[in-house]
Amino acid sequence: MKTTILLALCLVLTAGLYAGPTNSISYVTANGQTYFGDKVRSGLFHTRILSPGQETVKIDNDDITAYMQDGRLFERLPLLADNTNTKDEVFMEYVTTRSGLRLYKYSSFDENTNLPEGIVCKASAKYCFFVFKDGKYYLKVDEKNAETTLPFFGIAVR
Repeated sequence: MKTTILLALCLVLTAGLYAGPTNSISYVTANGQTYFGDKVRSGLFHTRILSPGQETVKIDNDDITAYMQDGRLFERLPLLADNTNTKDEVFMEYVTTRSGLRLYKYSSFDENTNLPEGIVCKASAKYCFFVFKDGKYYLKVDEKNAETTLPFFGIAVR
């Protein structure tokens, strides 16, 4: 009898672990205003937010400073080249915060294509991690400092 109750309790708890939220919050921040919606669809020049009342808001991509979609937060931050700020800004995925430092992941895709030689390779993802403090660049995570920086943020290094 005890085993049956214990087994039933385990099944209920396990089912509860797999039942995640069905709707995640989606929003876009642009021009100092935040727009909430059920769906966010990004295009080449504009982003559309479909609100719960089936209203659609259209925003220029250049005006967007942050957005959250599928539970992932992206913020517009300066991209770095050779450890110096550039004028280019890109969206980086927020990972975590600790002691006032924020860790972000930047994703880019490399495609090794040489059409004259007939070489077309599948695009491969490349990831870079950056640390920002008070919205300013603080540190780029590379091979030299990854073993100490990532565990500081609670991320295991393999």
